[in-house]
Amino acid sequence: MTFKNCLLAIVALFLVANLQAETVDVRFANSEIDGDKFSVVAQIRAADNDLKIGTATIFFSYNLEAISNPAFESIHFNNTYPCADNGNFAPYESSFNKLEINDRGEGNYAILLNSANNGCPTVNAEWIDVARFTFDLNDAGQALGLDIHANYTGFNTDLNDGSMHSKGVFTGLTEVTAMDAVATSTELASDVYSSMDLYPIPTTEAVNVEFTSTASTSEIVIYDILGKEVRTEERKTKNGMNNLRIDVSDFENGTYFLKLVTDGVSITRQFLVVE
Repeated sequence: MTFKNCLLAIVALFLVANLQAETVDVRFANSEIDGDKFSVVAQIRAADNDLKIGTATIFFSYNLEAISNPAFESIHFNNTYPCADNGNFAPYESSFNKLEINDRGEGNYAILLNSANNGCPTVNAEWIDVARFTFDLNDAGQALGLDIHANYTGFNTDLNDGSMHSKGVFTGLTEVTAMDAVATSTELASDVYSSMDLYPIPTTEAVNVEFTSTASTSEIVIYDILGKEVRTEERKTKNGMNNLRIDVSDFENGTYFLKLVTDGVSITRQFLVVE
């Protein structure tokens, strides 16, 4: 079984379980350049109610012309973080795998909760650092292509019985360079994230994407539940608030992921098509 097929099997198990009310947002932030190294932190937060996570995976891709060969440093949710049983027990383990072929790299950061109902710390509305990834910096002028793939990323509840938290907003650094990411990535991500809205959900005919941007054009990419790209559109946008209507009347019933790329940042959200 291939690396990606293994991931898909894990996520498929998540998807057949009952969804919980809690929702997890994921983003890259706090970029740094140190000599020939570029680093960035993966963070999570609770979009609505406070939550605890169980076994989880964060899957991302990156542009090898810009960065390569990532190493990881786990910050929370690992075996050196005794957060359970009044600080006496570290219930998590973490691992990282990468695959680099041609001009594209893929990384899978995995969290394993070894003891059900011992998830910690409580994740709330404040961003919490999960792991720092440090890459070889190949070209600071190339777009990073750091994309979080919603179809392969998932967060179990700490029941560890296959029940899954809902997927919120996933923010990547797609079209920005390493230099720009260090200067503005967290601010750009926050600006687009705070303004983006996707509605109605569920939908039968169309979804509206509302967001703030300074770009003259923005890209919309829609993926099905298996990660297959089913539609790509480039739309003219303006400086300020934008509202784009995306026709999905020819889509089959099911779950889809809409990725907005604007101002160099990618924002991915899930939506549902029903008759």
